[in-house]
Amino acid sequence: MTSTDRYAESPRRILSHLFARLADGPLALCVVVATRGGAVRAPGALMLVDEQGRRSGYMSGGCIDEDIAAHARQSLTSGVATRISYGLGSPFIDMPLPCGGAIDIAILPFRQTAVPARLTEKLAVREMLSLADALEDLAPDLLEGVDLSDCVYEPELRLRIAGRGADALALARLARFGQFEVLLQLVDEIDLQEAEEDGFVCERLLSPSSPRSMTDDRWTAFVLAFHDTEWEGELLAEALAGPACYIGAVGSPRTQDRRRRALAEKGLEPGIDRIHGPIGLVPSQRDASKLAISAFAEILKETGSLAMRTARTTGIVVMAAGSGERFRDGDKLLASYCGAPILQRTAQHRHGAPFARGVGIVPPGATERRAILEQAGWTAIENPEPHHGKATSLRLAIRELRKDDRIEGALILLGDMPNIRRPHLLRLLEQAGKTGRPVFTQVDGRPMPPAYIPRSAFANIEDMTGDGGILSVLEDTDAIDLVPLDAFSAGDVDTVADLAAMASANAIPR
Repeated sequence: MTSTDRYAESPRRILSHLFARLADGPLALCVVVATRGGAVRAPGALMLVDEQGRRSGYMSGGCIDEDIAAHARQSLTSGVATRISYGLGSPFIDMPLPCGGAIDIAILPFRQTAVPARLTEKLAVREMLSLADALEDLAPDLLEGVDLSDCVYEPELRLRIAGRGADALALARLARFGQFEVLLQLVDEIDLQEAEEDGFVCERLLSPSSPRSMTDDRWTAFVLAFHDTEWEGELLAEALAGPACYIGAVGSPRTQDRRRRALAEKGLEPGIDRIHGPIGLVPSQRDASKLAISAFAEILKETGSLAMRTARTTGIVVMAAGSGERFRDGDKLLASYCGAPILQRTAQHRHGAPFARGVGIVPPGATERRAILEQAGWTAIENPEPHHGKATSLRLAIRELRKDDRIEGALILLGDMPNIRRPHLLRLLEQAGKTGRPVFTQVDGRPMPPAYIPRSAFANIEDMTGDGGILSVLEDTDAIDLVPLDAFSAGDVDTVADLAAMASANAIPR
């Protein structure tokens, strides 16, 4: 293990060390299984120790890691898993934690063995990974009471940087120092040569419309490091069509305004809220190194925000099964509003945050509605009896989300509210993350969708009947949180007149 490995932080990286080196000798995996009060590392943090006491990863700021390594070596000798505690209530009274809390460590010894290829393959897939599954076929006899079910890891944040020159390379180098994956998409040969010599994964951009080999996932941050108008439109439109958890672009406020207008003309106006620009927490940075620090800090802040963390355990639902009989001019959800079908504007919220699932409910035979949702990454479910009320659609959506034990809540949207914007949804998620309670939009004193419903209320929703609102089945309607929104943003389309009035009001600068 190298000195760089000694402070490895990524659980996947540490598990890859375990799988790669177990054929050479036994190894002990140390796992933070619980913390109380202050602690340097969160539950699920890993450290690997070999027979010589060499380490990969760390458990603290250094105050207890040597002692943990000593216990790990003893566990390797005995072949028995053990659990130790430091801090409050620990028998090691001579080793108090400076932070004043407590930390529990499970030490799992593994015998020297060849690791099945399927375990290594699990690490390469950019999906949620449970520690128990990763250790399949390798797990030692664990101590009774050691529960690894909460040790579930997201893929590492990956930066996809498209651009040219110093800005792109400086950000890539900083991200790699932070132990994140990096893909550079570059135009100029000299930039490609330098990046490849630095060991980066690179792709040559041949033209703005040429296909790219890599697609974003919800753990990807995309940064446009171009000042070239011929490139930016296609690249930003491509990023907005995908699930990236962050989209940022270099350039002045004037440049950002120009980009926003160009994207709006392409019908991408609803997704423009996702673009951070001018990029960075510290404005007006002109040196590439300083811009990289400012941009990277913003990426970490945004992708690690409470709203984003809440989204990762939230299923987003769009109710799109209504007949819209009052509209009287075709399918209202397919009616054009600001250059795009109403439902398409709502569907773009699927990628406004890294939601765990996206479920859309459609009526029988609604092929165009289904196509819009599926193209935007939703799972479309047909409601065979939408005429029996909204409850039938809600039940179907919640039943689908309950299949995934990791989903802790649902964000419910109506398909005919085209003025809902991403910042409002993030405010709902942030409030849900703070309290864990139901969170509703408040308009003129009334609670209404969009609304966040915690998993604890899912069973009640599955018992709903008729056309009543979600509030009617919550056990304590006083125990809800409200996030205010103006009436225009919360407007829904019931009639052709509603749509015309909304379009007229939308033309007024707001």
